[in-house]
Amino acid sequence: MKYVMASATGLILAFAIMYWQGITLAETTQEIMQTASDGFFVVGLLYVGLGLLFVAAHAGTLDIITYGFRSVIWLFTPFAKSRDEGGFYEYKMKKKEKRKAIPFFLIWVGLAFIALSVLFLILYYNA
Repeated sequence: MKYVMASATGLILAFAIMYWQGITLAETTQEIMQTASDGFFVVGLLYVGLGLLFVAAHAGTLDIITYGFRSVIWLFTPFAKSRDEGGFYEYKMKKKEKRKAIPFFLIWVGLAFIALSVLFLILYYNA
């Protein structure tokens, strides 16, 4: 289901980009293929980049940032938690236990959009 939702959202975004670039005003097949290639490439690049960011976050790369923000919030609120909970290492181990499977689906959907972009690019050069 997540693949279908990501693909549908990507298609809507790709068609919005194509419309914004003027695909409805295109006069030749080459212009249509160029606009389609651009739309699918932008969406594919966004999905791959977002997927890689999720993979990095899943690996724990951004844990220090979230720990820092939580520490600052605890410092300036009346509901501050005690420091008896431990430091960053304990926080990182708790986060590691809660993590689920690595979300690779955005990368795969993004690569499919980039493949569509390459297909339209080939059609652009052959038109």
